[in-house]
Amino acid sequence: MFYPEALETVFLNYTASPKPCGKHIRGFGTLGYNKRLPLPGGKSYYFDKQPYLDKIIPVLKRKDIKSWSFKWAQSDDYDIDAHHDKEIYSATRVHLPKNAGQMIGTMYFIPREKTRLAEEIFTAIDSITLNYTEIHPEQMFMYIYNVKKEVMQYTESSYISTLFEGTTGKGHVSTCVLFGITPKGYYVAIADSENNACIPKEWSTLKSFFYGEKKYIKQK
Repeated sequence: MFYPEALETVFLNYTASPKPCGKHIRGFGTLGYNKRLPLPGGKSYYFDKQPYLDKIIPVLKRKDIKSWSFKWAQSDDYDIDAHHDKEIYSATRVHLPKNAGQMIGTMYFIPREKTRLAEEIFTAIDSITLNYTEIHPEQMFMYIYNVKKEVMQYTESSYISTLFEGTTGKGHVSTCVLFGITPKGYYVAIADSENNACIPKEWSTLKSFFYGEKKYIKQK
């Protein structure tokens, strides 16, 4: 059912099947919640990143958190689809006729043995972000619930996911916040993205992925 006038909706998708014993049911489902907020003055505006970053960056200024800058970019003639399984972890395509795009930002790293610190940092950033979206519903953004929980469950592998993306200007320009994890530790990436945004497979160790050429961070 679709309720176009509803300000809030809750939905549940669930698929179940009998277990081999034939007596119990197992299944998987999704519980979703949608909320529509009225825009002040009836207008939307580009995301104002600086006030938001002024709240996020101090959370990451800890002596136990290392950081480095990165730039991931590809040219018009770089075939994203052909390199997807080999070099690209994920890509946000904006349906442009060419493949050019870039992500430029800072990666913050927390060692694996400091799980409690990582939980604290992820929770603080998530809370600040959610609060910002509630205070500024008129700005253009995408916020994804439960990213912290989703990322933290990948205890034996590498995974990175977008928590927040705010549209900062015309075209396909935005500011992104991502949470990541590898066997070595936990990560927060804050980046400005333009056009086709690609995350390389070696995202946790690459200082630069520029048109297919790689430069790695110095490992200590």
